[in-house]
Amino acid sequence: MLTFALYGCESKDTGAVGPTDIDSVKKESSAISETSASSATNGFDWSKVLCSKVGADDSESSYYVIWNDSIVGYDCNLGAMSDVLDDAPVVLTVASGDKLFAEDYNLDLDSIKSNEDILPGMEYVFCQNIEFELPPTPTDIMVLRDGKEPYMTIESTSNEKVQAQSKTYDVCKSQGTFHYTTRDLGGIYEASIQFTAYATFLSDGMPFYCAALDVSEDQSAKKECEDNALLLMQGLNEVPAKFFG
Repeated sequence: MLTFALYGCESKDTGAVGPTDIDSVKKESSAISETSASSATNGFDWSKVLCSKVGADDSESSYYVIWNDSIVGYDCNLGAMSDVLDDAPVVLTVASGDKLFAEDYNLDLDSIKSNEDILPGMEYVFCQNIEFELPPTPTDIMVLRDGKEPYMTIESTSNEKVQAQSKTYDVCKSQGTFHYTTRDLGGIYEASIQFTAYATFLSDGMPFYCAALDVSEDQSAKKECEDNALLLMQGLNEVPAKFFG
């Protein structure tokens, strides 16, 4: 079963502020998980949603990302990250720009002007999402949150068109490496994992990316990353805010 961690979502513990209807979406999602997806508003199948976002206001899009064999979706302002997929040593992550959390995540939306700018411009978001939820490796390596800041390098990019659920998007496909500090019983050292990502703009101009990361011990899941990143991009669907009820 695929699970995910959410970032930038409303929480009583952190006091973060999100759209006023987030609680209702979460409650509805929880109820659906205990009954069946067919009871969702508009017949929406929450069981196939990896990440969803209700626009903060009329100027921001609502969207969801379909993922087969996912779990019940939750409204999320910034992004989501999965556990390791059952059939491949791959982790999925999805995020979009959000005005409410731009300052908290060092996000300068005005500087992101092209698809090629999205991933570099959202590097802090990308690294934070991964750093706090990177699954343990077979050697129980852990990310050091108080160590060297994680960062990414992008080795290749290409401009492509991808037919998603809502429309055909012009996207920037990137392949690169996520670098981070790890530790185990032997000490502290540098490590890295490969990723494939797709980036584009939503209809309201907000940047969006989805990525798949190779968490195999020998970094041998590049093809699986490419396949799963494309599936994520194809699962993007922009919908009216009222779609979520």
